[in-house]
Amino acid sequence: MSKYDGLKLGFLACHKLLVQRIEPTGLIIELISRGVISMSEKEMILKEGVPSFMTDKLLTLLHRKAAFNPAVYDEFLLAMEEEETLKSAVDDVRAAAVQRASGGKGTDFTYATDVMDEAYSAALKAHEHTIVAGLTASDILPELVSEGVVSPEENESIREGESSGEQAKRLLKIVRLRGSKGFLRFKDALLNSESQQQLGRLLSRSEEAPDDKQYVEETLKQGHVPPRQSVYIERRDTIERLRQSLRTLGKREGWLVVHGMAGFGKTVLAAEAVRDSALLREAFPGGVNWLTVGQMADARGRLDESKLLTRMQNLIVRLDEKGQQSSSSRPGDLESARDYLQKVISEQHPRSLLILDDVWTSDVARHFAVRCRTMVTTRNAAIADAVQTPSVDKVSISEGFSDEEARQMLSLWSMRDLESLPPAADSIVRYCRGSPMALALIGANLRKGARDVRWKQIADKLEASHGAVDIKLLQPEWNYQHPTLKASIDLSVEGLSSELRSLFDLLVVFDYDTLVPLETLATLWYLDTLDADIKMTELVEQSLAQLASVKGADSDLIFYTIHDLVIDYLRGSIPQPKRKDYHSLLVQRFRKACGDAFHNLTDDHYVYQRLVYHVAMAEDWELLGQILSSLKWVMAAASHADGYSVLSSYQEFSEKVTARYTLSVQQFYLFVCDNMELLVQSLNEDEVLQVALLLPETNEVHLQAKGVARFRKKSWYTWSNIEKDRTRRALRLKLHMSGVRRCQFSQDGKRAVSCSNSGDVKLWETSTGMVLTTFSHDDQVSCCALSTSGKFIVSCSEDNTVKVWDIGRKIKAVDFKKHTCGVQCCAISPNDVYILSGDIDAHIFLWQLSTGVVRKKWLHGTPSTPTPTTAESRPFPDPVQFFNQDSSSSQEASGVIKSCAFTPDGQSVVTATGSGSVKLWNLNGEELKSYVGHIAEVPCVVFNKDGSRLATASQDRTVKVWATQTGEIIADLAHKNNILCCAFSPADQMLLSGDVDGQISSWSLQRTEGPREELRLFHDFVSCIVFSPNGKRVIAAADNGTVILSDIQDLFSPLAQDHYQRRFSAHFLNLSQSSATPPQYIPQHSAMSPQYTPLMTCFDEKLKRLQVLQGVRGTVVVPEIPAPPGVIARSWCMSGDCKHLFVSYRDSTTRLYSLKQSTSVTQLGTFLWDVSLVWALSKEDLGGEVVKCLFSPDGAKILVTAPDTHKCLSLNGQLLGSVPGESQGVRVFEFFHDSTRIASVCRKEVVVWSLVTPGTELRCQELIQSEKDSILCVDVSRDDRSLVASATNGAVMVWDTTSGACLLPSQTRGRSACARSCCLSPDGSIAAAGFDDGSLKIWHISLSREIGPIYTSSSFWIIDIAFSPDGTKIVTLCDSVQWWDTEGQELKKVLLKGTYGKFVKFSPDFSTFITIDNAGMLYVLTAIHEE
Repeated sequence: MSKYDGLKLGFLACHKLLVQRIEPTGLIIELISRGVISMSEKEMILKEGVPSFMTDKLLTLLHRKAAFNPAVYDEFLLAMEEEETLKSAVDDVRAAAVQRASGGKGTDFTYATDVMDEAYSAALKAHEHTIVAGLTASDILPELVSEGVVSPEENESIREGESSGEQAKRLLKIVRLRGSKGFLRFKDALLNSESQQQLGRLLSRSEEAPDDKQYVEETLKQGHVPPRQSVYIERRDTIERLRQSLRTLGKREGWLVVHGMAGFGKTVLAAEAVRDSALLREAFPGGVNWLTVGQMADARGRLDESKLLTRMQNLIVRLDEKGQQSSSSRPGDLESARDYLQKVISEQHPRSLLILDDVWTSDVARHFAVRCRTMVTTRNAAIADAVQTPSVDKVSISEGFSDEEARQMLSLWSMRDLESLPPAADSIVRYCRGSPMALALIGANLRKGARDVRWKQIADKLEASHGAVDIKLLQPEWNYQHPTLKASIDLSVEGLSSELRSLFDLLVVFDYDTLVPLETLATLWYLDTLDADIKMTELVEQSLAQLASVKGADSDLIFYTIHDLVIDYLRGSIPQPKRKDYHSLLVQRFRKACGDAFHNLTDDHYVYQRLVYHVAMAEDWELLGQILSSLKWVMAAASHADGYSVLSSYQEFSEKVTARYTLSVQQFYLFVCDNMELLVQSLNEDEVLQVALLLPETNEVHLQAKGVARFRKKSWYTWSNIEKDRTRRALRLKLHMSGVRRCQFSQDGKRAVSCSNSGDVKLWETSTGMVLTTFSHDDQVSCCALSTSGKFIVSCSEDNTVKVWDIGRKIKAVDFKKHTCGVQCCAISPNDVYILSGDIDAHIFLWQLSTGVVRKKWLHGTPSTPTPTTAESRPFPDPVQFFNQDSSSSQEASGVIKSCAFTPDGQSVVTATGSGSVKLWNLNGEELKSYVGHIAEVPCVVFNKDGSRLATASQDRTVKVWATQTGEIIADLAHKNNILCCAFSPADQMLLSGDVDGQISSWSLQRTEGPREELRLFHDFVSCIVFSPNGKRVIAAADNGTVILSDIQDLFSPLAQDHYQRRFSAHFLNLSQSSATPPQYIPQHSAMSPQYTPLMTCFDEKLKRLQVLQGVRGTVVVPEIPAPPGVIARSWCMSGDCKHLFVSYRDSTTRLYSLKQSTSVTQLGTFLWDVSLVWALSKEDLGGEVVKCLFSPDGAKILVTAPDTHKCLSLNGQLLGSVPGESQGVRVFEFFHDSTRIASVCRKEVVVWSLVTPGTELRCQELIQSEKDSILCVDVSRDDRSLVASATNGAVMVWDTTSGACLLPSQTRGRSACARSCCLSPDGSIAAAGFDDGSLKIWHISLSREIGPIYTSSSFWIIDIAFSPDGTKIVTLCDSVQWWDTEGQELKKVLLKGTYGKFVKFSPDFSTFITIDNAGMLYVLTAIHEE
């Protein structure tokens, strides 16, 4: 630890002492005289007013300045020594610095994030309201800074809170992050403060617990538990049963299922059961959290995943007290939402109770299996059968009120004593049969002092309805079996005025379990919100609706709900044509409110989620087409609602639009599907617009986007070189969180099943990618298969099980547990009778699908020693390791069954192992044939349609096609990489194979001398490839969880084949200074001046040739740079004037070419270029193979790096200089802009050496010390006065290139935040760096000001970073190109299709940007507007 690191810790340890001792006014004057603080900073400090606050502000400013210049610590101590009263404080600081630097107190805990003990977390939660109301944070902050709980920056942030309550909330949030130690030091700080001791004793439990009633109400209010109803009858026996079950549940993780008929009061009972102080303190000290789930089926009766995901996202945001999950980065699918919810509850809400109210299906319940204590209210007693939980307890609510309780309820409603109830009350009680809902509805009719005759009328009506109402005659929506409910609702409705009755009927337009905002009701009824609220209050009083209050950003937003039974009543009593008219009425009133511009509607938290639903229910197909083909609507809906509600609109209704909108709606549908990963992140309208602008220029979405962008005065970028329909050739889906293992089409091709390392099995639609059903294992799923009938899925896992899933019932039909180790593969016989499965120990089981009964068990070969696997482990070995391994090591895995299959006739099976052994067996386990030829693992075996051929894919880099009966090798298809999968086309014309490099190869079975076509589809392993039964479509899956579905004729189409290496060179021709003719095509509305046109040198991976492309469209102007026969280029660079191209080849030769525009013209009107060889050098000339090269800015020199040399060449090939013995193995270097000096990385330092007077001019050191670290990037300011470098240890430093003085000391963030890229502004006054944790930091060096880290939305490395020529903007590259101002504000973002790029180049006017991602896609991004 350095001296200044120790001083920093010393100041922090003495923070409280200094705040108490320092009289700031005199010290500030001394610090100004020493130049430590400025006059403006003095004014800022004095504004604090209170001396202790002023001192606290002064110390915070000290630490901020010391980050740039640690010597200010010395100056501060010298200033303190000028004050006699502070000399002892100086000694204390120095002593604390020595103690902490030597590993003493405090070094184990400084601003560390940790997990808090359950008891401490529960105490904070229980007393949070009291602490927020009574805490004065400033009284204890100095001590918390000294104790390492609060950093100086956090201290400042807390004090900036507008109120004491806000400051207390911010402090509690930080305390929770600090874990158990943070809690204990927070409590001690409270006890040490006279004014805050009471709160400290409260946390210590040394005082009496707060009032039980207050504690219960605060706990339930925080957890959103519904309040007790105004008319409430306690059902003591039932509630006591529930509480007893809850006490048991509190002792361990499990589920309590409260089930019973609709209307029996399950919700009220669940809420009342937790309204008990002793129960909460003892069983659930972590609190209670309530979520109303409701019906989650879409219009087709299937699980509405978007609706369920929204519920889970809202719960996560509510529970995530540490703020780890913002609304802009919520989990994007149900599986990740479940995982994140489990993490939040485990870490932040231990020993809490999660209550799920009104859960309809087990499919919904399964998504809340988050390993916590859970209570569910439901109508389905078997709701938890599909949930994996240690225990399930069930409490049946089979009865409602007793007769006495029912009489009490009527008494309360009517405000009569029990003794004064009329005789008709007994009849009412008898016919209601204890139904709480029926009694509430009837009671609402009797609340206003109804006379006895009214009681008699109600009793008579109930008697008549009980004998006469036939529920079966009602519409299907009314599916309950209690006739009294309908009669009860009838009574409430009859009590409405005619006006209110007509308004009540309009509520039929709303769906189940929908929060309806007051604003929407006002629109529907054509009233102002005040009148609408009055009308709804009357309906609430009649128990026909319920009031819900949802907290908004600024105020309480008023929402109402309508019970499912009431909605069923309305749907049963109002005919369909009338309901259609009501939907139309609501749409027309929305239309009137916005003047046909639906995207301008005020967001009422309903309209953008449900407008399309109402238009469809109104059957206005023309208007539906207008909305679904409107980019402005998509922009508004995606920003106000979420991507899933937008997608749901297209999934349910896109096929219903009129013919004139069919094509454009389909283009919008694909746009939404392709960009779901972005749309679920709550993008704003501008972000959606930018995504739309990246589409091909002929796409309707792009055309509308360009029209919108014209009127928004900002910078926008188009993907100028994108081909027509290029991104629409295949549907790219992110179905799984980790590697996909297997996929299979259904027999009709409409559905597919896939499984992954994340332990899930998913059934999904092949038309949209929408997941229909998800099943789960306890460990990674190795293989899955779909039955011929389409009724069953079989899956096997590393959890040693094979499971059969009933798709229709969505349950586990068979759980096969005969395997004793990880199961690697499974298959279903064509007649759906048998299942074949194989495991790590070489055991093969043949068993019945329906019963799990084993028919035969046998061994393939010698059992292997199992290797433990985890869900994170890769399913395939390192592709590089195979050819380096010893043959004996391969045999150790001989017993692992890696793949298996049935013959098409179902009479035989084939299995393959990790050693390359492939065998054919009959169903009795007798070996029929052994296919000898592979020498490595065979992860895939497939038969052709008639079973006459067998294809085996192996990691020995071959696919072999065998004659099934004879074992003869028909074709031996050699590949460049290890092969993981293969597939026959149904017509036997083609075979596809996928390798570890992400490449798919197409082979003709008529000729096998080489692949017919090749396509690199992924940047990760191709783990599975399969044809649809009709042979027209293909599914390909990757080890990163991505699935691509494409028509086979489009998969290898020319438009989809462009694939370049990420390495490229690009410069911009200045046409005003060049003889080159400008390209004929300049994008309309482009901000790019015709003065500049890009010239790019790229390596085409498919054609294996170096090409030159020109213009924003990327037109090929040099189809091939001449190269030695059969030799591939390794590195290349182009001079800034585009006249020369230097290329090094893998045969260790180098060549310099001259470039000149010819008179020939391409089809697009761009002139071709002529290439001629200037000179060539051999390996001996340069001392080795050139691994990197760079032209000087003046274009007269070439810097080359070989493994053992670092040399500078002239344009005639002469050696101008080298760095002997210092540049070995170094590839990081940069020219100064005057072309006379070079900065290069040599071991642990950056060396500046001169080309004019050969030798070292400057050594820049101290950036790294450890041998494990290395310097990754250097950059020189445009004025050549400053140099910046960054390293793997997260350090960034800036030096003066003349004196060698350090301008920015080492800013180390640790290896977890590796500083991969760095840059300087043109004048060197600002430095910026990009880190591997996706963050950006900016230093205003001259102002001693640091900004960041600023975390981008990406978790990927920032690989490249650069300033604009005028120094006002920064561009970064990771999985996107992003633009920033120098204050760290994001200006624009363009997401790449691949995962990352290598570097980004831009034109001198900063309007055109070029990069290539790891998927091989070239991006020429051009600005169409400037700010």
